[in-house]
Amino acid sequence: MKKAADCRNFVLAGHSGSGKTTLTELILFKAKAIERRGSVEQKNTVSDYSADEQEKQGSLYASVCHCTWQDKDFFFSDTPGNAEFVGEVACGMRAADAALVILDAVEGPQIGTARAWKFARERKIPRFGLINRLDRDRASFADTLEKMRGNHGRNVVLPLTWPVGEEANFSRVINVLFEENVPAEIAEPVAEVRAMWMDAIAETDEDLMSRYLEGEALSPDELRKGLKAAIISCRVIPVFACSAAKDIGVQELMDAMAEIFPSPHARTVLFADNSEEPVSDEGPAVGLVYKSVNDPFIGQLSFIRVRSGVFRADTEVQNVSRGTRERLGNLLLMNGKIQTPVTEAGPGTIFAVAKLKDTHFGDTLTTGGFARELPPIDYPHPVMSYALTAAKSGEDDKMISSLHKIAECDPTLQISRQPDTHEMLLSGMGDQHLS
Repeated sequence: MKKAADCRNFVLAGHSGSGKTTLTELILFKAKAIERRGSVEQKNTVSDYSADEQEKQGSLYASVCHCTWQDKDFFFSDTPGNAEFVGEVACGMRAADAALVILDAVEGPQIGTARAWKFARERKIPRFGLINRLDRDRASFADTLEKMRGNHGRNVVLPLTWPVGEEANFSRVINVLFEENVPAEIAEPVAEVRAMWMDAIAETDEDLMSRYLEGEALSPDELRKGLKAAIISCRVIPVFACSAAKDIGVQELMDAMAEIFPSPHARTVLFADNSEEPVSDEGPAVGLVYKSVNDPFIGQLSFIRVRSGVFRADTEVQNVSRGTRERLGNLLLMNGKIQTPVTEAGPGTIFAVAKLKDTHFGDTLTTGGFARELPPIDYPHPVMSYALTAAKSGEDDKMISSLHKIAECDPTLQISRQPDTHEMLLSGMGDQHLS
């Protein structure tokens, strides 16, 4: 198990069809977590593994993935862009230390993009942007960037990589801060953005600001340190350029994830009573149950984000939210439906555990001295209801039992009985969600 400093936990979010699943597949393939790269069209990707997702060729659930790159452990979620499955985005955001919002270079910012920014802003986690699909006809990095700046501010949205070539001629990306040989056709905008980055970096430290204003050159190490400080402060949104389909700019993105995405140490552990604790690599553990899945073979899987300390397999834990004790069996690292058992899990890790007796969404699990709850997860309220009756007489109880199993894995679904008509109501986020 790696230390928290070597862990990167983030969420992929954005509008439906922006390329999140394709990017997920490529990250796992390049990190050698999978042997072959699947595609949405061939219905063989790691994260869109359910029959519903394969039929619709789009994400409906937040799939948890794990890989190692540059000796850093990546834990990340591929979330759906469809508005009716927004509860999955809320789950993924709550488990993450950073948000990477993917935008289509042809369509630009869309409704799902704004929703992703909003969730990340409310969580107060660093935000990153990725302008994807730059190899396509009518794709424009500059136009998409300007629209982003119109939404968030010119001095907030700052590219870290810049594309070389457009549409079918898009061939590579350059690092805005450190690249020396910048092609002439993009030299002017790159120089402008580099100057904006220098201002943002200098503002993170009084000594850097003083030296910068005096015209002194900052070293690469000082630039990297200031860059990380600016990101953690959430005052800037670094933007990357890529084509996940053509594997252009993705290695540069992954290198940046390893180097400048925040580790769990960047934030303290905030409890529901507003008390705080620093993140610890050892000792008593505290984690949040943020997701639940009914596995057809082993039953209910509870997904836990470790906030501090170390959970170990085959040990007892306390459910602080319910005042009960649970026993953890195998700790499972997930890549879609692929499970890898591990013996322990430290800060930043997302692991799954099967068949907990009385543990549910939003519960806090602890070991040792922790006896405080983590803040609950806020979910959007249902906007639409169906009245349901059993197809066969006498099977109402069976139907209700099945509905409760479904709702146990989706907090945006609610089951109730209409007091006047006595009808059973299933409420959710829209027609497709309820179907």
